[in-house]
Amino acid sequence: MSVARLAPCILSVQALLALPVIDVRACESMSGNCGYTTQTADQNENKKKKVTDDPRKPLRDIASELGWSNATVARLRRITGFVVCQSEGKMRPFASGAIVGTDLTLLTAVHLFFDRSGRLKSLNCQFQNQASPVERVPLRLSKIEDARFGTTNPYDDWNHDWMVIRLARALPGIEPLRVSSDAVLAEGREVISVSAFQIDVDWVSRSEPIAEICTHWRLKPKRDAPPLMETDCLSNKGASGSPLITESAGQLVAVGVESYGVDTTGRLGYSPRTGGVVAIDSTIVAAIEELSGKRALRASIADAPLFIRRR
Repeated sequence: MSVARLAPCILSVQALLALPVIDVRACESMSGNCGYTTQTADQNENKKKKVTDDPRKPLRDIASELGWSNATVARLRRITGFVVCQSEGKMRPFASGAIVGTDLTLLTAVHLFFDRSGRLKSLNCQFQNQASPVERVPLRLSKIEDARFGTTNPYDDWNHDWMVIRLARALPGIEPLRVSSDAVLAEGREVISVSAFQIDVDWVSRSEPIAEICTHWRLKPKRDAPPLMETDCLSNKGASGSPLITESAGQLVAVGVESYGVDTTGRLGYSPRTGGVVAIDSTIVAAIEELSGKRALRASIADAPLFIRRR
């Protein structure tokens, strides 16, 4: 594997401007579709390429392998999805995120909101899931201090690349991903990544989450910051903010949030990235509880399996 560089799994300004957009007012009124399904000519050409060895699949396919119920799939489609923000006068999908800990808290990556100079990109944002029908809810983010996050410049310190934002309201009847009540996930465990979209993963519909079973290889602790998890989860632009999930004692537990990728050109004949993930620790759990005013739903991952059981 040739490693070219570290890169956040978020779209560049040029890539964002190339995406199909919708009218801001329609999106703000919750009547418009804040996602995008239009395929470019290059994407249509890529679709013709046979992809047989890429482990990223539609969530329903991974769920079938794991024996998950339709109710579990429906739940995940409601609590994972797009972070959509205003850019150049239009609402555009920036990255991925998930409702974690409480029904009022969205967890994503902080580099979504700041450029490399520490300049704020956008505050007019909302969460859009991939349920049927799609649900949207604004983020309570009139100023950056409304959120809790690691740093305004995570590009020099990926351990701090996390952000908790309060939703303007709870989606009715949802059950958020739980968080660990004991420790971070042990090395060598299999995990499941779920992202709203990834550029060039054109064999998965943009209306459905992309999922992958992958492995947490190594933990990189750091003083006064959540540890980093090095994984073999593949990620292209758009995967930033995706949750990493383990299954423990019948519970789905969020153990990390996707941060950066390592270019692995040549592994599959194109350029996916393996992932760097910020582990969810007591710092992030405390931020979830402070922002929501609620106790986070917890579960133990002490007995998380080495290998996730397939059906």
